[in-house]
Amino acid sequence: FSNPNAVEALLADGHRELFFHPVVEAQTCLKWQNTRTIFLSFLTWNILFTILLSLLVILDHSHHQAIKTVLDNFYPSIVIMLVLSIMFYVPIIIIEITSVFTTNRKLLSKPKILLQSLHLLLFLSMTLTRPYSGHIIYSPAVVRLHSHLSAWTLLMAWTKIFIIIQDIPAITVYVQIFLNVFCDILKFLLVMISLLIGFCLSFHIILPYNTEDNQRFKSPTNSFFKMISMMKGEISFDTTFTESLIEVEGTTQLIFLLFFLTINIVMINILIGLTITTIQDTR
Repeated sequence: FSNPNAVEALLADGHRELFFHPVVEAQTCLKWQNTRTIFLSFLTWNILFTILLSLLVILDHSHHQAIKTVLDNFYPSIVIMLVLSIMFYVPIIIIEITSVFTTNRKLLSKPKILLQSLHLLLFLSMTLTRPYSGHIIYSPAVVRLHSHLSAWTLLMAWTKIFIIIQDIPAITVYVQIFLNVFCDILKFLLVMISLLIGFCLSFHIILPYNTEDNQRFKSPTNSFFKMISMMKGEISFDTTFTESLIEVEGTTQLIFLLFFLTINIVMINILIGLTITTIQDTR
């Protein structure tokens, strides 16, 4: 194991069971001690960039009155934050591209590369769809597109921090538990999707004119998201299912009862049990 790439070679060849050998564990700990400072510096740099990007987006959309006041008094602050964000982002891009070409192909994480590429594309698109002068005015469609891009760019930036933290040995197990539970629950929900769609459309048909609940079920989309909130217990019975508010009596109560039994009781308890099992298997 004098070769510094010995551990990577074992993983690339698929001999993962050897990774728990005491000699391999010692080699891994030694390598982490040698690279810990570099890794933590890279993580800190990413966090600083993400904070700058967050400030840029917050200033850009200026929903708060105090932020609007700052922009009215000092409009170039947007440009300054953009320049700082780019200055912090360029070294990150260089490191990420370099790692793709220097890492063993079998050890490259395709989801991580996809996330990095998607974030770069979103960042460029967000930057190009925002006017940086009061004399430039974009169409409402471009302004709405910029809002979409800003939200996704910010989410991807903080998600990258979450993925980078996964490489810290003391934290890896917690991130892996989260990812395993998320994947297992997603698979289970995909199996249950036909049942969920059935309840969603049924509520849309029988509860479209409920004015007490702001007509939550008037569109299939709103009906679906209302049903998602009902899954976690936010049923709002007094403003949705009381006898004085419903028009299709009998069917409404029966479908609600079926939803409560199958989704709120059976499915939610299966998800809890699935989570506990996945956590135990991961540990």
